[in-house]
Amino acid sequence: LRCRNERGQLTITNPSPYYVSMVELYSAGKKLPNTMVPPKGAITLPATPGQVSLRTVNDFGATTPARVCPAS
Repeated sequence: LRCRNERGQLTITNPSPYYVSMVELYSAGKKLPNTMVPPKGAITLPATPGQVSLRTVNDFGATTPARVCPAS
């Protein structure tokens, strides 16, 4: 996944040919709903003053280490 902050929005892009399930998604300390990013697609979230952190679910159903996207 790739994160980009632009014009008050955080875009998380999935360059892979597979769906990516995001879990434990937090923005400014608030938990957001789990979501999927489609293959070669993206989702957009409102940028917040704090960091956005997330974990993904791998092919074995285990969660990956937390990843932090840049703050706005």
